[in-house]
Amino acid sequence: MGEPVAATHPNEDDVTYSLSGANAGLFTVDEETVQIRLGQAVTLELGQTYTVNLTATDSTGTGAIIIVVIEAAEPTTHRYDLDRNGSFDKSEVIKAVADYFAGLIEKEEVLEVISAYFAQ
Repeated sequence: MGEPVAATHPNEDDVTYSLSGANAGLFTVDEETVQIRLGQAVTLELGQTYTVNLTATDSTGTGAIIIVVIEAAEPTTHRYDLDRNGSFDKSEVIKAVADYFAGLIEKEEVLEVISAYFAQ
């Protein structure tokens, strides 16, 4: 769900990740990609928000916590298809390009949106 996060240690110490909080039991965290995933056989209620604490801990037990808010929304064909109509309009392409130049998405994703726009 969403973009993965990651912590780095100044001494290149290994970092482990864990979830806590009232909604932590609904989710898991992939140790390799640091992607938060929905637990098995869990169904979220649309329109509800869920909060988990993602903790990054080094080998000495020192850690940092990020509070992650997850909103259960209707799936879209692509996150830049903002009006959920299955195609991209000019404003959606501009949003993708702006996110690319802001460093929020990779080149492949913006090219996917641009290609789909011109293929319509």
